[in-house]
Amino acid sequence: MSRNATIGLGLCLALTLVACCGLFLIGLSGLLLVPVVSDFDLLPLPTDFFTSDPTLEALETELAGTFTAEARTPIPSRTPTPTPRAGTPPPPGPTATPAPATSGDTLTALLAADIQPRDLRAIAEELTGDPNIPVTTGAAPADHPIGTVLEFTASNNDTNETFTVRARLIYKTENAYFFAEEGLRVNEGDVRRLLDDFQAKTYPTNREFFGSEWNPGVDGDPRLYILYVRGLG
Repeated sequence: MSRNATIGLGLCLALTLVACCGLFLIGLSGLLLVPVVSDFDLLPLPTDFFTSDPTLEALETELAGTFTAEARTPIPSRTPTPTPRAGTPPPPGPTATPAPATSGDTLTALLAADIQPRDLRAIAEELTGDPNIPVTTGAAPADHPIGTVLEFTASNNDTNETFTVRARLIYKTENAYFFAEEGLRVNEGDVRRLLDDFQAKTYPTNREFFGSEWNPGVDGDPRLYILYVRGLG
């Protein structure tokens, strides 16, 4: 016999032995599962074996009442939405917010508005009740010559205190005075260049964009007063 034939014969014998053992075990388990009736199973049960316990009956009654009460609790029903009848006006709804005005509308409104200038004299008359406040305090411009010394009232922004100071006119142009506190050393050449630049550039540029101030003003003088002083905070 060849080697392969020997191996095949051995496998067949092994499978046959396993099958026999399985049949033997199945037969043995069937014998063990046969019910055995003992003398105890044939004994009669006592007459009160199925008698209920009074305590258990009371507990069952209480639980039954609880479940009955819960079952009887009504469930709130949904309120139906009323259907409007014919001819009935609808209920008021939310008010629509108007759309914001466009920039073109705002510009048109501003151009069409009649904006009156602020009249300080009229405001003063209304607040004081005096209708005889003059329009100006001087009939002619002061036109101070260079070197004039005037007394001014100034305020300290840090302490909120006011004080008086004497200042000398250093330079002037058509629309500005430059006063410096007495005792302060000032480079008059720098002051002259500063004020000429103000007159030629700053002043006309501001008037071009913001318009002209009231000229000659309440003091009757077309010039601005520029005060160079110490102690302003």
